Amino acid sequence: MQDRAHPNYFDLLDVPRRYDLEIEQLAENYRRLQAQVHPDRFAQADPAERRASMQLATQANDAYRTLKDPVSRGQYLLELNGYDPATADRKMDTAFLEQQMTLRANLEEIPQLSEPLDRLDQLREQLAEQVKNRQLRLADTFNSLDPANLAQASNLVRELQFLDKLRQEAEELEEQLL
Repeated sequence: MQDRAHPNYFDLLDVPRRYDLEIEQLAENYRRLQAQVHPDRFAQADPAERRASMQLATQANDAYRTLKDPVSRGQYLLELNGYDPATADRKMDTAFLEQQMTLRANLEEIPQLSEPLDRLDQLREQLAEQVKNRQLRLADTFNSLDPANLAQASNLVRELQFLDKLRQEAEELEEQLL
């Protein structure tokens, strides 16, 4: 097995370095790479080749997990562009935060409603629309290649984190209601 050094997850999985990825292509490239480097293929190889296989398979797993998730992919692109969200202005848009508080209050009220699953479906549709909107804006922001837009991209990634957390809570509520 050849030692293949890859500077980033996009190169490792042979996909373009951009936010708006073709997830099917990402998955196909991941499966192809895993088939080539899976440690079982190197069970009879010398220890160095087995270790290299294990490292590359692990890196491929990490790359796929990171790039298939919209929030993780956004965070990773920020890192690749040298932007450290930890040192950035963490102030969030007041209107967005107010909207999140309203959505959270609506979610908390759902169990008391006469048709809770219908209302939960409506809330999830709202969340999906907001996520889609932010993902499109994030793709445009990253694809512009303007370093001045990285702060905006960081804010959009943080908003996606909030929305994803709320989506998870909606899924948990659905499990409780069923």
